[in-house]
Amino acid sequence: MSLKDNAIKGIFWSSVERFSIMGVQFLLQIVLARLLTPKDYGIVGILVVFLYIANTFIDCGFTSALIQNQKRTEKDFSTAFYFNLIISLFAYIFLFAAAPYIADFYNLPILKSVTRILSLTLPISAMAAVNRTKLQINLDFKTQTKVTLTSVILSGTIGIILAYKGFGVWALVVQAVSNSVFDTILLFLFVKWFPKESFSFDSFKRMYNFGIKLLTSNLIDTFYHNMYPLIIGKFYSPTDLGFFSKGKQFAYIPDTITNGILDRVTFPVFAKVQNDLKKLFNIYRKYLRLISSVYAPIILILCAVAKPFVIFFLGDKWTGAVIIMQIFCISCIFDCVINVNLNFLYVKGYTNIVLKLAIIKKIIAFIILLTFFKCGFSVAGLCWGQVLYTQIAVFLNTYYTKKILNLSYFMQMKDILPIYFVAAISALVAYGITFFDITDILKLITAVPSAMLVYITLAYLFKFEIINESSNLFYKLKNKYFSTN
Repeated sequence: MSLKDNAIKGIFWSSVERFSIMGVQFLLQIVLARLLTPKDYGIVGILVVFLYIANTFIDCGFTSALIQNQKRTEKDFSTAFYFNLIISLFAYIFLFAAAPYIADFYNLPILKSVTRILSLTLPISAMAAVNRTKLQINLDFKTQTKVTLTSVILSGTIGIILAYKGFGVWALVVQAVSNSVFDTILLFLFVKWFPKESFSFDSFKRMYNFGIKLLTSNLIDTFYHNMYPLIIGKFYSPTDLGFFSKGKQFAYIPDTITNGILDRVTFPVFAKVQNDLKKLFNIYRKYLRLISSVYAPIILILCAVAKPFVIFFLGDKWTGAVIIMQIFCISCIFDCVINVNLNFLYVKGYTNIVLKLAIIKKIIAFIILLTFFKCGFSVAGLCWGQVLYTQIAVFLNTYYTKKILNLSYFMQMKDILPIYFVAAISALVAYGITFFDITDILKLITAVPSAMLVYITLAYLFKFEIINESSNLFYKLKNKYFSTN
């Protein structure tokens, strides 16, 4: 099977996984959000900060090193497994000991026990990290779909039952832990991989040399993004943090759909052609246009219908999340460009540049965040600082793509701005419909299809690449799965 066919197959199953999982997760989150309060989500949101940082330490860039290295061996896989597991145990012990201090810092006694239970997700998930990486290397998103969807349904059902029984924040905690348990068990059952070699210091050294700069870069990035919940949780209120977390979560739905689908495919595909700059140049531009064609209309239409979206699905008690959601939609409008640029640097092994970028960008980002905070902005005001930062980040990332691949910021913008212009027109249609004197559900079922129809029509008229690729994919799948011959 050709690289293109493998990529198409990977995109298809990655899409199936993401859409099915997101659909189930979305329904589960609606039920849980109606049963729980913004404060419950705020308490868990505080701890997510520490878990994200710990998870970044645990991986240390080793899974990315396995994907990037085309000469990976069984010894490399086994070494990564042992390393991840050992570091995850240290991380759990650290958080277990730090739990009382975290609770005191936020003046929330319940955080002590919540931290110690929720942190169990670290060693549990670390055990199956290599299994998931093997699926990603093989572009086997079909198996990932089975694993993740099953885990989400089972753990989500448990969470809803506990929420209905009045367990409050513990419903979210048990849901998270049980999801890790189900996910790990199923990955071992489906992949059937266990470490066959002992820990190798040679393998560790090779992966460490690649991963350490990636780790430092990811740590800086993770710490920055979680500075917001740290500051909001400490200086505002758990309810404010609940609004922030839910608004941000909904705003990142398009990122999960597009980058979550295509990003996992582009990295291994880029890795396979990393030594052919001409081919990499063409594939890079093609993927950027395809991702933007899906991402732009979703993010802009979602921003347009944010208010009826939040009120209908979550209820009036979550109205405070609307403005946060809209600001983050604007903030992550060019995230697809950032992700594709970084994937290019990863596959070329330029982790030193990734680290340099992370340091420069986050110095700027911290200055923006602290300036906005010192000026006494509200939570929404702090989020506008994120909008400013991400626009700077896009420009800085594309600077190195220009130097290495001769693909400048302006060339990339030229490729995608027509797509965003058409998407903006469709979003304006949706936004106008939200002013109609009708119920929220009618606004949604009228605005979203109308806007998408406008976008698809204009995309067809302007001959966007996504139309042709979608048609090709449709016929390939039709001939493969529905042929009568």
